[in-house]
Amino acid sequence: MTSTKSTRRAAAQMPKATPVKSKAKSKTNAKGKAKGANSKAQQGPVLSDDELKLRVVQMAMEIAGDEGWAAVSSAEVADRLRVSQARVNEVMPDKHDILRHLGQLVDEQMQAGGIAEGDLRDRLFDVVMRRFDALQPYRPGVKAAVAAMASDVTLPLALLGRFDDTLELTLQTADVAPTPLRKAGFAMLMLVALRTWLEDETLDQSKTMAELDRRIRQLDEIAHTLAPFFGKK
Repeated sequence: MTSTKSTRRAAAQMPKATPVKSKAKSKTNAKGKAKGANSKAQQGPVLSDDELKLRVVQMAMEIAGDEGWAAVSSAEVADRLRVSQARVNEVMPDKHDILRHLGQLVDEQMQAGGIAEGDLRDRLFDVVMRRFDALQPYRPGVKAAVAAMASDVTLPLALLGRFDDTLELTLQTADVAPTPLRKAGFAMLMLVALRTWLEDETLDQSKTMAELDRRIRQLDEIAHTLAPFFGKK
C-alpha cells in the first residue's frame, strides 16, 4: 500500500506539462483514500480472539432472542459486528460453538464466586443461582435455542459433552464430589430448574428460586434412600 508521503512525492515529480493527467491522478488517489477510510470504518475495531468470541456470543444470542435460533449465522453476526465472516468463522467454526462458549462463560462466572459455603442445600442453591444470574442477560436467546432443540436433534447432541463438564464443575464448586450417581441426580435438578427459569418473568427470579429450593428439598428427602448422592465426599 502506497503511503501518503510517497503519493505526494510522486505527484510533485510529475512533469508540469501534463496538468490534466496530474489532476486525474489526484482525483483517483483521493477516491482511493476515501474508499480505504470507509473500509476501515466498516470493519470496526480490531479485537483479540477472546474479545471477539464474547462479542460473537452476545450478538448471536441477541439475534436468536429477536428472530429465533435459525436466524443466527456467521454472516449475520459478522455483518452486525462489522468484522469479516472469515474472522467470525475463525473463532467460532461451528454454530454450536456459540452455545458451548456461552456455557464456558457461565462456568467461569460461577467459579469466580469461589467454593460455596454452608450446608449442602445452601451450597447447591448458591451455585445453581450463580449460573442463572450469569445466564440472565442471554435469556431470550437461550429460550430460542432451547425451542430449536425440538426440531434440531443435532443441537442437544452437540452440547452433551459441554453439559457433562458443567455438571462436574458445578458440583465441585458446591464442594460435592461429582460421582456418576450424583451427576445424574443433579442433571435432573438442573433441567427442571432451567425449565422454570425460562418461564420466569419476575425481575428477582423469585419463581426460579422457589422451584429450585423445592427440588433441592426433594433430593434431600430422597437422600435417605440414595445416600451416595448426598453423602459425604
